[in-house]
Amino acid sequence: MFCPNCGQENDDSVRHCKNCGTFIPDLSILGDDKPAANDASQQPMTYSALTPDQINDFQANAPRYQEYTMADVVAKKSHKKLITWLIVIATVLVLSVAAFFIVRWIITSVSLGKIKDDPTKYVLNAYKTSAQGVAASNDAAKLLCSSDATQRTVSTTISNNTMNQKTVVAVDAEAKKFYFMEDVQIPVQQGNKITMQSPKAIHTELYSTIDRGVAKVSSDGKAKDFYLDYNNLRQDALTSAFGPQGENMFHIDQKTYDTAMDVYEFVYNNLKQDQNPFGLMDLANTICADFDKCGNVAVSSEKADIDGSSVDAYVITHTFNNLDVVSTLVNDVKDWAKTNININEDVNKMLEDALAKVDVDSAIAQINAQGSLNNFELTIKHYVNKNNALMQTELILKSGSQGLKLTFCMGADPTNFTKIFLKAAIISGSGSEAEVQKITLTNDSTDAEEKYTMNLSGMALNGTNVFTRNKATGDFTVDTDITPPAGMGMGMTSGNIYDTAPEYSQPTAIKNSIKGNMTTSGDTVTITYEVPDPTGSLGDTKCEMSFSNKAEISELTSDNNLLKMSAKELTSGIF
Repeated sequence: MFCPNCGQENDDSVRHCKNCGTFIPDLSILGDDKPAANDASQQPMTYSALTPDQINDFQANAPRYQEYTMADVVAKKSHKKLITWLIVIATVLVLSVAAFFIVRWIITSVSLGKIKDDPTKYVLNAYKTSAQGVAASNDAAKLLCSSDATQRTVSTTISNNTMNQKTVVAVDAEAKKFYFMEDVQIPVQQGNKITMQSPKAIHTELYSTIDRGVAKVSSDGKAKDFYLDYNNLRQDALTSAFGPQGENMFHIDQKTYDTAMDVYEFVYNNLKQDQNPFGLMDLANTICADFDKCGNVAVSSEKADIDGSSVDAYVITHTFNNLDVVSTLVNDVKDWAKTNININEDVNKMLEDALAKVDVDSAIAQINAQGSLNNFELTIKHYVNKNNALMQTELILKSGSQGLKLTFCMGADPTNFTKIFLKAAIISGSGSEAEVQKITLTNDSTDAEEKYTMNLSGMALNGTNVFTRNKATGDFTVDTDITPPAGMGMGMTSGNIYDTAPEYSQPTAIKNSIKGNMTTSGDTVTITYEVPDPTGSLGDTKCEMSFSNKAEISELTSDNNLLKMSAKELTSGIF
């Protein structure tokens, strides 16, 4: 770069002349940063190439160039960068908005496409999601409905003036262990005294694994044990059923015994399967697929009115204009039975004859010929939210312009259970709906109290059933106040609940209150309550139930000698 004042040549990066100190402007900021290589008019300007007039102009305006400071250069470059960034940001925003709508469209399309591939299974999963959400709103319900638990123990005790009974059932599905116990004591009231009649007590226990079991039975202190090796039951049962010496104590003929053993072995071999016992999974998949094939299936994404709330929903609608679906599903079961049930020649023949008598196609043909279901139409509509939870199901059965509609609503957000209702309505010829009966379950629980109200309204029953429970103490009350509509005689008598006369049946209110206690400790729910005696002779019935997600079957440990024995070791004969 040449100095405009003295003509001294300087490096292009120098802004002050090394000879006279005059400011040398950066000519690139006055135009393009870098002139085109093939454009002679844009080549770097040299002092020798300037005309006298251009030199005079440069010298006259040198102070103006000197006043052009580095701040001005930076400002100009920053301004250019700002414009560039604004363009980039605007472009990104436009692309982002476009991408948002494109991705949303893709996601919606994929979801709808997935539902259309298997609508019935999608709906079944939605039912499961909603049920889990409703159960999760209550600790006891959550434990009782847990689908992950592979162990269960249910214990029940019932006692009054006529009976004391305790029952325990425990299952360990993963380890394939089972325990059953029932203990019954039977007191009999004579006058004002309670005595015992024979048998005074019966005690039964069954310990079982998938391969071996033992039954223990006692009555009034007399006990007998039965040992069974399920792998060799055909031979072991002969020892038991026909006696240690083979004598036929039960008078069972050999053919009947062999048939019973064939049935047993078929069931036993299927239960030992870890996957798809009896082919039930195949049957379920076939039924789902054929259900979707019958009639018309529509899947859409739309706004739905769910109990007064406008919600984005997937709507899956099955419409059947004939009875083909009934015929198809029945034939699915028949085909499954023929394929999966193979016991012996006699049983197979009996099954084949029985299935042949189930001729649904002929029955449907007769119905259609009689015109009993002219213009028949069955519509099943499901509303599923974006979290795959079932919000509402509608079942509409119409013949001509009249019909019946059932609505089951779990709310816009079933995972936050506040209200569920079931409603039955009649559809008139004009298309209007007249409500027949409605049952509503409302959750009004607080942090301190659980409260669930069942409200009944309609032509059959009116009234409420209210469950309240103190969370701190576990004490609960169930208050029932239900009245049939006036003028409806129910024609039944049950103690002092319905006050009826032979010549006239006038229903009265069902009004009572049951008190009890329910506690949840760990994985166990325990419920105790009393039921008042309506007759005055039985006495109040006391009930205690416990539900646990543990299999309390310590008797089935590997050290249990009972399960190491077999039927051949039975020496005490038949009980």
